[in-house]
Amino acid sequence: MKRIFTLLTFSALSLFASAQSLVELNSLSTYKTNVFDDGAMEIVAYNEFSQRLYAINSYEKAVDVFDISNPANIVKVDSLDISAYGDAPNSVAFYGDLIAIAVQANDFDANGKAVFYDTTGAFVAALEVGVLPDMITFNRDGSKVLVANEGEPDDDYTADPEGSVSIIDMTGALNQAAVTNLDFNSFNGNYDPMIRNFGPVNNFFEDFENTADSLNNLNLVMTAGDVSFYYDEFSGDHFAEANSFGSNGPTVAWLITPAQNLTGLDSAYFSFYSAKNFSGGDLDILVSTDYDENVNTDPATATWDTITSQFALSPGSYTDTFSGRYSLHNYLQGKVSFAFYYRGSPGGGGSTLWQIDDINLEGTAPRLSQNLEPEYITVSTDNSTAFVVCQENNAMAVIDLSTNSITTLKSLGFKDWSIGNNRFDASNTASSINIRNWPVYGMYQPDAIKAFAIAGTNYVATANEGDARDYDAYSEEDRVKDLSLDPTAFPNAADLQQNDSLGRLNITTTLGDTDGDGDYDELYAYGARSFSIWDDQLNLVWDSGDEFAQALATLHPANFNSNNDVNSSLKSRSDDKGSEPEAIEIAEINGYTIAFIGLERMGGVMVYDISNPSSPSFISYFINRDFSVPASDANAGDLAPEDLKFIPADKSPNGQALLVSANEVSGTLSIYSVGGTIGLSEEDLALTLNVYPNPSSGIFHFSQIIEEGQILNLNGQVLKSVQGQEINISDLSKGIYFLKSEWGTLQLLKK
Repeated sequence: MKRIFTLLTFSALSLFASAQSLVELNSLSTYKTNVFDDGAMEIVAYNEFSQRLYAINSYEKAVDVFDISNPANIVKVDSLDISAYGDAPNSVAFYGDLIAIAVQANDFDANGKAVFYDTTGAFVAALEVGVLPDMITFNRDGSKVLVANEGEPDDDYTADPEGSVSIIDMTGALNQAAVTNLDFNSFNGNYDPMIRNFGPVNNFFEDFENTADSLNNLNLVMTAGDVSFYYDEFSGDHFAEANSFGSNGPTVAWLITPAQNLTGLDSAYFSFYSAKNFSGGDLDILVSTDYDENVNTDPATATWDTITSQFALSPGSYTDTFSGRYSLHNYLQGKVSFAFYYRGSPGGGGSTLWQIDDINLEGTAPRLSQNLEPEYITVSTDNSTAFVVCQENNAMAVIDLSTNSITTLKSLGFKDWSIGNNRFDASNTASSINIRNWPVYGMYQPDAIKAFAIAGTNYVATANEGDARDYDAYSEEDRVKDLSLDPTAFPNAADLQQNDSLGRLNITTTLGDTDGDGDYDELYAYGARSFSIWDDQLNLVWDSGDEFAQALATLHPANFNSNNDVNSSLKSRSDDKGSEPEAIEIAEINGYTIAFIGLERMGGVMVYDISNPSSPSFISYFINRDFSVPASDANAGDLAPEDLKFIPADKSPNGQALLVSANEVSGTLSIYSVGGTIGLSEEDLALTLNVYPNPSSGIFHFSQIIEEGQILNLNGQVLKSVQGQEINISDLSKGIYFLKSEWGTLQLLKK
């Protein structure tokens, strides 16, 4: 009964007597896979003709089919096994009589497939697309299918495949010739500098000044004689030296750098310093792509390219000489090792002395085309443009669908958490909720995006989840408490770096050292803990600021910023990305444009009226989660909404507008009816009260004249009297209040 109580409590907050909020969600049914936190319910598509849902089930490597002809009773009727076409399905879409499924390959760096079935479940075609197809969608008239191919690296970063977008022409034969693959190579070396182009830039530098290491950072091999490279110093300068003067016979010695992975780098260079004395011996510089010290115990058995002529070497007399920077552009697709290959003989005639110092392999920025990770696609309502978000890169691309070409690639910029209503709770250790401004920038990094239009103008709404690159071989994450903060930029660093302050916040190490001196002048966190609206030129029109956090803190203070796989996890996500807006859906209902935003960690759906894109209004927050039982309990409710799908009333099985939620962690599929005053006739609307804007920083306007009303807090305490068609509560604290009048009771959110 506790879960029902949770729902009723929320209903009581948003609905009293005859007054209704603009949109209300009422639970109709839930299908339970009974698979917890294993991807059994992810993305959904709706077939209005057969009244069926198609849902991604990565756990079973299948697309499950559900009959929702009675939305109050979801029935699983079929399952499409896609294991023959790859490793796992990632996305599904439907149009006309075709089901389209994005399937990733078994090998992480192999091209995936767009797989098509008809509505009977019969296989139609499997077309090769790019690496790791993560999202698939039809355009508005079904003439094209678009696939976002994310192209992620493996955990060891041995390869980083190119991100791409595949466009499939659906107007003719469904074969490989219908596929056009768009890459981002034209942007290499010519892109918005604010786009995050980052990853493991494998720099190797050895100056031999750490005497404890001696030559241990390099591999020493002697294949002839009894003298190898050794550790030496002169006037406090340390280096590696080879000298066969005192040897008992001919010497062959190798000084070899550890293998360095250059995959995905835009460029890399190798250099060193050398000093020479005497004559007669030889030194060559070699490079290998297949040397393995565990296999090639004699390095000569590996394949080496001699590149000695590419360098300036010391002429003698101990002249310290810089080699110059050798471009490794021919070696950027794998690992490389470098060798200093010395040959000499005993005595003065063949015993050249060579000293090697400051060995440096320097990689520059990764190649953008490989670094970009297209994740989600939405098509404009006029069918002319596709918008593609690259989440980790904090960027969005624009595709002209008339020419199938990428016309724009733009950074989404940063959210300044130090100003205005850009506030968040930053600590998972502080006992109290502390939503405030911080000296931090947020990267929007949206996951789901949806295009919509108002009065003929195109917009894109984004759920600003945030995401970090965190692999075995490379991680960009660190906590503020573990960083060196610039004392000028952060004079209060000692206070900020406390756990109960900003110390626990995870930030990226790829940004913030603006002057290159090794400390952080700025801090950049993941995600914006909000949803945003952008125009078709990708300019920010509006952002919800701290409204999600304020609503959650007021409505669910005991479970604020909880995680999705553990109950009793108050504030456990405050140090990461907060509630993590993940899913977004846009609905047109009776002249209103409504946004539904699913929160991955906290769960639940935020509902906004975005009919005015420059000034959206918060309507309500609905959560179907029981915090009193373990998260793994089948009765815990909907955990981690991965996808939301709106079904308009004229396409709905029961004639009601519906919202479908696919929930990844709980493995549940839920259907909600969409009610409220948005569904009433004009005559009925004349008998109801609406408030706008809501939320507001102070002044609320009413659609009806109030003769006698009151403003109450959550405890029922009367704070103000109301008469007329507006009220100013700018003197009250941020939070949830209630307007009680002859029209009933409505919720007000003061921001």
